[in-house]
Amino acid sequence: MKVAEPNSRLFEVITYGPSDPIPAASSNHETLVIEILTNNYIVKKVYVDPGSSVDVLYYRTFESLKLTREQLTPVRTPLVGFGGNVVHPEGMVSLMVTIGRHPRCQTVPVSFAVVKADFPYNMLIGRPTLNALRSVYFTYHLNFKFPTPAGVAKVSSDMNAVRECYLATIQAAVTPRAVSKAEEKRPTVLSIDSIDPQKTGKPGRFEPGDEVEQVVLDEARPDQVVQVGAKLPSPLKEEMIHLIKDHRDVFAWSADEVVGVPSELMIHQLNVNPQARLVRQKSRHFGPKCSKAISDEVDKLLPAKMIHEIQYPTWLSNPVMVKKDTGGWRMCVDFTDLNKACPKDC
Repeated sequence: MKVAEPNSRLFEVITYGPSDPIPAASSNHETLVIEILTNNYIVKKVYVDPGSSVDVLYYRTFESLKLTREQLTPVRTPLVGFGGNVVHPEGMVSLMVTIGRHPRCQTVPVSFAVVKADFPYNMLIGRPTLNALRSVYFTYHLNFKFPTPAGVAKVSSDMNAVRECYLATIQAAVTPRAVSKAEEKRPTVLSIDSIDPQKTGKPGRFEPGDEVEQVVLDEARPDQVVQVGAKLPSPLKEEMIHLIKDHRDVFAWSADEVVGVPSELMIHQLNVNPQARLVRQKSRHFGPKCSKAISDEVDKLLPAKMIHEIQYPTWLSNPVMVKKDTGGWRMCVDFTDLNKACPKDC
């Protein structure tokens, strides 16, 4: 059956019923493992995980696809597994991925997080790709369906690949082998999800301590003070303080001390939606105290070459003054409208 959307496009209604057989010799608890086409290669043993918020490409597969590190886009956001293990990606790479069989197939761009990890699968397809396909996932039948111009495509699990990957996982868990120290520290990734910086208390993450003590780094400069956790074990605390004092020259105690820092370390491009509507914020007026704090902050940033003057007679973002606990002022900028115009990414 076909139904018209409000914009008059037609799409197939996706249903499951008696005509959809249950995979033979299946307990219905197996994983969904498929094959896809990308970079002119057919990639088998692709694990489909609707619980993952990212698509993952394992590094050995990355190399097998004849991709190079120059094609990677740097990424700082770490990934966390189901057990709280943190994985730092090598970078992101965008590939065109074809799923399904011609003519019932779709080709979509997929942004993969490339990670180094021991895993029997070649890549992991998560929610971003499933959503891009507008797919309907059904674990009972071990397949998923999605609409295509030629009709509904159905992609079923490769049961032979499922068993091979399962046996490989069990064998790796019970067979001892000589490993390097780097491999000993490398976590086993089962299901990957992005870390939510708003959530705290997750396993395997350090939480800030309540009690700190002040440490003066240089007796000649009593203003150069850092805070160290008061409840740290004594040997660790002493080593940390000794290390910080030895490298106290890396700290910048004022804005003019960071002159000469390469601009590529602090400049990034904003991914602004070109269709976004221009917004003119109404100019705000500040009292004498806030105005003086703004002038003082600007006078610090100008000599350090962190900012420079430019004439925008119409478009601007207002400064926002926030009161510090110490009684001073922190100058922020109201980028609410800019944030709305920047598409969100992972």
